[in-house]
Amino acid sequence: MFRERFPFFKQKKKAVYFDSASSTQKLDSFLEKQDYYSKVYSNVHRSSCILSSELTEEFEKSREKIAKTLNVKANEVCFVPSATFGLNLLAFSLNKRKILTTSVEHNSNLLPWIENNHVLNVIRSNGLLDYSQINSKAQKNDLVSITHASNVTGEVLDLKKLDFLDEIPLILDSCQYASHAIPDYYKVSAGVFSFHKIFGGNIGILFVREDFQKELKKRFAGGGTVSSINFGNNSLRPEFLDFPIGFEPGTQNIPAIIASPYSFEFLKSNQKRIHNHNISLKKKFLNSLKEFDAVSIKSVESGLPIISFEVKGIHSHDLSFLMGEKGFCFRSGDHCAQLLAKELKSNSLNRISLHCYNSYDEIDSFFNEFSKVLNKLGV
Repeated sequence: MFRERFPFFKQKKKAVYFDSASSTQKLDSFLEKQDYYSKVYSNVHRSSCILSSELTEEFEKSREKIAKTLNVKANEVCFVPSATFGLNLLAFSLNKRKILTTSVEHNSNLLPWIENNHVLNVIRSNGLLDYSQINSKAQKNDLVSITHASNVTGEVLDLKKLDFLDEIPLILDSCQYASHAIPDYYKVSAGVFSFHKIFGGNIGILFVREDFQKELKKRFAGGGTVSSINFGNNSLRPEFLDFPIGFEPGTQNIPAIIASPYSFEFLKSNQKRIHNHNISLKKKFLNSLKEFDAVSIKSVESGLPIISFEVKGIHSHDLSFLMGEKGFCFRSGDHCAQLLAKELKSNSLNRISLHCYNSYDEIDSFFNEFSKVLNKLGV
């Protein structure tokens, strides 16, 4: 499904790409637009020349399109180099707080809070989100920052099960979720995701609800973030711009920003078809995987098309290397989620992550080779 829309598969005809949770392949219309604005290039919000003015208009149109897709205001959408940068910006900008999070998080939703001296309260679990604990402990913290969907188990957060949203701010790491569905940020104070997981470019989105923006006390400052800077008494007095432009220092990845709404619109227009296709792929893959006694599956049956597993007696790096020699691309290791790996009692997981350009034939091909590798290793 949609495979012809992704030029990667014309260049790498023998590759079987099962690593979309790391990065998706890029959509043809996104690449065409990005290529055009890489050639017809100028900076934005800098010059009054015609070219710069035209690109500034396209740049801001992109912000408006993304906001419309998210059903939020344009002044709530900030362009950042990556989702990780966005979480670091939040952790840096907010005054010291007590943060409630979970042990299922990606490191990007743990380390920034630690590095910026917030008090991090981590809910332990068996590898799944514990709604009872989240709800009961939320009131004892200043905000809650949790994953929208796990990059290891594929579990999706059910926002309807959270009962504190009218009282305690919620920050969502939507990186995995946004690859498969448009995030719903109603009653969410802030959220991040990256377009390189949505068939697009290397940029991130930091959403901050308008009424939460006043909580951002600091920023990474620089060119483009002030209206003026003046001499004061033994000091300098900058007049910072409001969110979002005042939080976008320096030159952005302009071609990727202008082109990314094309990939977002592709996801939005085809979301139901993509979901049904991916659910079918995941079911087929899981059914085949369950036939191997040496395999222990660590992902959930429902949720995103992410399947994490380990094979008794085979380190994940060895399996991915041997399968990689035959053209199969998937991830191995702890997936930047060491706490979750400990909860799952594993530090060496293989992760298959499927998407709309994958096929049943690729799954059959995978298990044909998988059987050979296990036989070769005596498993």
